[in-house]
Amino acid sequence: GVDGRTLLQEELAAAGARVTRLECYRRVPVTDLAELPVNRLTDTQAAEPGKIGAVVCSSGAGLEAVAALMPAALALPVLVPSGRVAEQASALGFTQVLECSGAADDAVLETMDEHPQTRRLRQS
Repeated sequence: GVDGRTLLQEELAAAGARVTRLECYRRVPVTDLAELPVNRLTDTQAAEPGKIGAVVCSSGAGLEAVAALMPAALALPVLVPSGRVAEQASALGFTQVLECSGAADDAVLETMDEHPQTRRLRQS
């Protein structure tokens, strides 16, 4: 994507592959909670019991958006797909960082089932 990581491109080129970069998407950050279809939650509502039990973020950009728009989410469990994103989450101030074995739905659900603070969310 536009302004995305170049690691794969660099590794393939280093291995002798001819790489043509095609940027087919662009991340556009949410700037207002009113744009989200999450029951139009405000920051204080997000902290209310039962409103939001956990956050799933697949990228550092997603973590930054959540931290900026809903600071109360920093205290919620956040599920991330890798060690790199887990480090970003901790640096942003998330206090309950759960690293999944990848970004696939099954990996997130497996991690939720392994941790008491998120297991209860799957049972309700």
